[in-house]
Amino acid sequence: MDEEQKELIKAGADAAMKPFANLIEKLFGGSVEEIGGMWQDSLKVRRFQRQLKLFAKVQTLIADAGFEPCHVPDTISIPLLLAASLEDDERLQEKWGALLANAANPNVGLHPGFVQILENLAPLDVGVLDEVYRRFDTQYRVKGNVQIVLLEHQDINEVMRAVKERGGQASLENVTRLGLILAVIDETTTHPKMKPVYRYHMTELGREFYLACQPPVSRQSFFRGPEARS
Repeated sequence: MDEEQKELIKAGADAAMKPFANLIEKLFGGSVEEIGGMWQDSLKVRRFQRQLKLFAKVQTLIADAGFEPCHVPDTISIPLLLAASLEDDERLQEKWGALLANAANPNVGLHPGFVQILENLAPLDVGVLDEVYRRFDTQYRVKGNVQIVLLEHQDINEVMRAVKERGGQASLENVTRLGLILAVIDETTTHPKMKPVYRYHMTELGREFYLACQPPVSRQSFFRGPEARS
């Protein structure tokens, strides 16, 4: 394709975008002209700025943890940087920074799937997961056995009240869908004319993922359990 053809295509694209000028500016924070040519550059700038903020977070986390970072495998680093550069929510950016810092910790091994899990979480999902883990942690400290820690229906109601946002139920179901918590029907409350009541257990995947998104620590404490983060 020569330069003249490129210019014709660009002119056609600009003309096609004109009717959507106001919508484009509201949705994407860029003008029609940017959409026609410079918009991709504008996106690159925003992604670059987010990456700089991410690196600043990671550098601080590593310095605080006191370890020499190692090479992060491409299977983790490439999708992580791509996903994190698209995220502008500060709470999720904190999670991305912690995940990358833990991936760079030579004493910690991370599953590549953690990147895809975090990529599928919305800010409210993270709030639900944090609240679920806090209650799981409290019970675990008392019972001392993760296998018998179950969050009852009232615990989940407290989680919903704690996040104080509409859409909490959808977030709970998404966290469950991703395998971070497991919903089990409470057989003691089963009745043909009643809706089933669920009890919730935090899975091994959920616990490890949650810890992977916290500031890095040593491998010994990382895999020792919830009390290691106190």
